[in-house]
Amino acid sequence: DGDMLTSESIRPENNMLEVMNGATLDLGENHICANRLNVHSCVMIGEKGKLRISGADGLFNGTATGAIKASGNMNFSLHEKSIIEYYGDSEQIVTGTGTGTANSIHQQYGILMINKTGGKAKLNSNNVMVRNSLELAEGEFNLNGYDINIQSGDPAALISVNGYIKSEGAATVNNS
Repeated sequence: DGDMLTSESIRPENNMLEVMNGATLDLGENHICANRLNVHSCVMIGEKGKLRISGADGLFNGTATGAIKASGNMNFSLHEKSIIEYYGDSEQIVTGTGTGTANSIHQQYGILMINKTGGKAKLNSNNVMVRNSLELAEGEFNLNGYDINIQSGDPAALISVNGYIKSEGAATVNNS
């Protein structure tokens, strides 16, 4: 158990650590990080590759607490059919784009899977974009007063097995 240190380069590369087709990397509550000896490091989750995370601070939040730590000029790329699975029995924040290096379509979820055996997964901004599908395998996905953007027009883009969306939330309303 522990954090996973990725390779680094003096050149921008997009596959210093790659989760390939059919492979699963289960981080649990650990992190992917770089040691800042070189300028560039990047994680790539490929087509049908799956990254499972159970840490409280989500995939990437622009700090050193997300599953992918921002330190060390860390970047990441998600294939449009990659799978990011939030799982476990603790509360988790589902992070989005607009923070740190997460500013392009390549940092938007391909397939977002919520698989909570306890606790809940919840939004903390309106910047959560899903390009392909939202899969509710188990447990609560709490919108927390925010919106999620599912960009696919396919009716199968929202799949619920034993999961559900709670749309009422605690976001503040400005009545002025």
